[in-house]
Amino acid sequence: MLKERMKISIIVPVYNVEQYISECFDSIAAQTYKGELECIFVDDCGQDDSVAVLEKLIAEYKGPIQFSIVHHEHNKGLSGARNTGIRKASGDYLYFLDSDDSITSDCIEKLTALAEKYPGVDIVQGSTKSKMDWLQMGWKKLPEFSDNFKWIKKTILKRIAFAMTAWNKLIKRSFVIEHGLFFLEGVIHEDDLWNFELAKYTKSIAICTSISYNYRENPNGIMNMSNSHESYIPILKEMAMNITSPCTTNEIRCISLICGEHRGHLDIYDYLKYIPYNQKVLKMWALLEDAVNSTISKSFKGLFYRMLYKFLCVYVNLTYKNATSKQN
Repeated sequence: MLKERMKISIIVPVYNVEQYISECFDSIAAQTYKGELECIFVDDCGQDDSVAVLEKLIAEYKGPIQFSIVHHEHNKGLSGARNTGIRKASGDYLYFLDSDDSITSDCIEKLTALAEKYPGVDIVQGSTKSKMDWLQMGWKKLPEFSDNFKWIKKTILKRIAFAMTAWNKLIKRSFVIEHGLFFLEGVIHEDDLWNFELAKYTKSIAICTSISYNYRENPNGIMNMSNSHESYIPILKEMAMNITSPCTTNEIRCISLICGEHRGHLDIYDYLKYIPYNQKVLKMWALLEDAVNSTISKSFKGLFYRMLYKFLCVYVNLTYKNATSKQN
């Protein structure tokens, strides 16, 4: 007797993608996966005919996939649309897909095969066809599976070693619900923040190194329209405020990496103050950083910052421990 396969829920936010939505839909309709598959399109109140195109495509579709459209009464943004999809989904695993992108015909089959190979795995990460190397898993020499919590946390927070996106991940729905892994609404770069939270709880991960997702370089897409320095400020604050004990160097380094990408505009010093219980370390950071920039050669700066990250973590953990012991 054949074992019943998992139910997968694909969640697709829809907003002003009339020219791309047919390709996205067709890629879902072409899935070779033989288990139960539902696809939830979330209409986020765009101004074009995306939804009308979708309704026609769904009406004409005669296959086994359960397509549906959930309509928002007003625009909630990408985070709000994904959250609606999470609440409506009934699958064992969730899969986020952006509506201007597409997936390979064997995408769900390949990722689910890994979820079945490693029962109960929290996340299955796919590989993406893109000009951006960090979205491709094949060259990174990552293991197919890991349940080493420290390694997983380090890998997710490295950013370059792991795709800091919501899409192209098969993620266990019960895991999302248990840990409240919904998207913060009203901000952009929500994927960075979501992955930052993901790193706190992920205990097992599988990685598919063959391409499963086709990323479109959309000139009107959020990744090209919202890369201003100021747009990162809300999520950097959230990251800092949500650092909890035990703190790791990777959490602080993740914030530093984002600041470093906007060097001269975003200073990690501005966000350290939001980490709980660390007011005194701010002055130390400022003094040490000034000393490094004026006296230490470029070749030694990386080593210094690695030492400083570790110092910050020890400080945060000790002050957190002292604060909680006083409360008790």
